[in-house]
Amino acid sequence: MDLHIPLLNKPGKGSFNTNPQAVEQWAADLPLVNAALTVSLLQQALDSINSTRAPVYDRYEALEQFAGPVHCVTDALKKQFLGKRFPLGGKPLEQANLATSLCMAMATGYKIVAAELEKKNKGSSQLGNAIHQAMRYLGEALLASYLIYIPCPAGTWRDLNSLYALANRHKLADGTAKGKPAPVHGVETIADTYKRILLLSLACPYRMRQSEISKVYALLGDWAYYCDLAMATDADASGYFTVHLEADEPPHYLNAGHRDKLDSSWLIINTRGLAEPARTTIEKTRESTASLSTLPDEKVLQRLMLAWGVMPRRQFTRRGNEASVRIVVGLDSIHLAIAGPDATLPGINDTADETVQDGEYLRDPTFEQPTRINTETRLNQNASNNPFRGAYTPADRSGNGLHIESWKMQDISAGGYCLLWDSAETSHAHVGELVAINETDSNTNWHLGVVRWMKFTPEAGLMLGMQMLPPGARPVQASICKEPAGMEEQKHGILLPALAAIDQPETLLLPSLPFRSGCLSSLTEEHNTQKIRLTQQLEDTGSFAQFRFTAAGIN
Repeated sequence: MDLHIPLLNKPGKGSFNTNPQAVEQWAADLPLVNAALTVSLLQQALDSINSTRAPVYDRYEALEQFAGPVHCVTDALKKQFLGKRFPLGGKPLEQANLATSLCMAMATGYKIVAAELEKKNKGSSQLGNAIHQAMRYLGEALLASYLIYIPCPAGTWRDLNSLYALANRHKLADGTAKGKPAPVHGVETIADTYKRILLLSLACPYRMRQSEISKVYALLGDWAYYCDLAMATDADASGYFTVHLEADEPPHYLNAGHRDKLDSSWLIINTRGLAEPARTTIEKTRESTASLSTLPDEKVLQRLMLAWGVMPRRQFTRRGNEASVRIVVGLDSIHLAIAGPDATLPGINDTADETVQDGEYLRDPTFEQPTRINTETRLNQNASNNPFRGAYTPADRSGNGLHIESWKMQDISAGGYCLLWDSAETSHAHVGELVAINETDSNTNWHLGVVRWMKFTPEAGLMLGMQMLPPGARPVQASICKEPAGMEEQKHGILLPALAAIDQPETLLLPSLPFRSGCLSSLTEEHNTQKIRLTQQLEDTGSFAQFRFTAAGIN
């Protein structure tokens, strides 16, 4: 085994008491309501146990008692760093590191149990349970890293690969021991847990939004069964991916020319069996109510099928470039940038005496766009009887208030950019967000793109990959036509022109809600308005949706 195991010392005066009864009482007394204090107590206890000699079964039972509190506090910690702007700093980053370190500490405890049982040559179900739990917590630590777009802790993949090799050697990986069913965690085998983690890595999580990463990982708990692992030396081993069991490396694409050079330290990962559950799940997403569904979006599922298939060649060569660029993030902001400084949000009343006839007030806020809360009192009214006090309304966002971020280029190709954010401030950019980039100091010549991946390292800072969209974008207004007559409020949209060279028609970039395929809408460009029908949704990133459309008559 190539497991990283800390040096164990004799118990001292301040060592944690691993007696099962004492541990049970200690865990029952944890102040779970106070997450910060509980995290501190758990971390101290795990640090002590993982550096002290103890009876192997006492150590195992102590870790089992910690499982519930650790799950409780890590869930509480995630609420502090999910949905924040990047790069993370201060308390959100501290909470993310605490969640990761707790999972790594639990994994270390189970690794010690596995190593001691292996040393005693006890290839029992207890060894299988220890390996399984260690892999589960390493998977949770890996997931926490993906959720904030940072590299995983050093040694994580080495331990995962070594644990699977150990389980395979004792014939515990598939849930059997000496030909008989072995008690493993739930119904998931060690091999299924390992495959779940491998598939998450191969799914390119740095290209997903945080919610998508969590949903995919949950879904893989059911899908992992359909993935097959085989030793590279097996004559019938086939697949597009491989992983080295003695290396601290994630799985990667297998070049056809290297297939015959692999020895018994390599595994071949066969993902062909995932096509059927993917298609079945896509059908479920079409039949379910989106607001109640815990499944990833259909487009995400389709990207997964591509990620686990034959890797396409890069279409364009990248070249280095260290120029500074400016970007604007978000559909509304981009609309203002390309429309000019006189543009304003639709529906905002420019008069001093605002009214509520258009329904802008008293609407439940999503805070996905700048929002203003009315705290003023009106003439001849006090705070207690002002009907508008506390009401929500879109914030004033004239061209003068346009938020522009300064980034540095890392490299560039005909298809996109790799950008670097080296500021101490946070950025508005997220995976799947629409952005506009400008390489000049003027407020014209904006080129549109989509953030396809993000990754943060302390050495390089926050990096993002941006795929470019066709040039010539034009600002428009769009709204859904109510039945039988009337109009909903107008939303900002962007019209991408047709590309005759590749036979691509015009498309519309609109907010993800409330537009959908098949709906009748009104499209306004400058002073010209026409009715259109959205015919096909090409993409929905959660930040914007792209539609094809056809004319449906003139207003």
